[in-house]
Amino acid sequence: MVNPEASSTGQRHSPFTLVQDTGGNWRPPGSIDSTGGGDGGNPLEPRLAKLESDVGNIIDNMSDLKSDIREIRSALKSDFKWVMAAIVMGVVVILGGIGWMYNAFTDVVMPLVK
Repeated sequence: MVNPEASSTGQRHSPFTLVQDTGGNWRPPGSIDSTGGGDGGNPLEPRLAKLESDVGNIIDNMSDLKSDIREIRSALKSDFKWVMAAIVMGVVVILGGIGWMYNAFTDVVMPLVK
């Protein structure tokens, strides 16, 4: 039912055009009838069910993301341990080489200097 005060052109609705919903309330055309009456059904039900399922899917995806992030963190921690071990071994090898060269220097060159 169209508001008797609204424009009767029928093609475009003015901002003041209203329609009457099943509960007898006036609302803008295209808005949702949220009366929930049993006679015409509630048009919010399918939309609400879709929203609920979408939120459920979002929650599931978030829990999957959390587990993936935990796996990445543990992998990074183990990789970090291996990288640190390689750096320490590199430093040990370099210091060993320097010590070996110093020892060779003191054994060969130092007696010549004395």
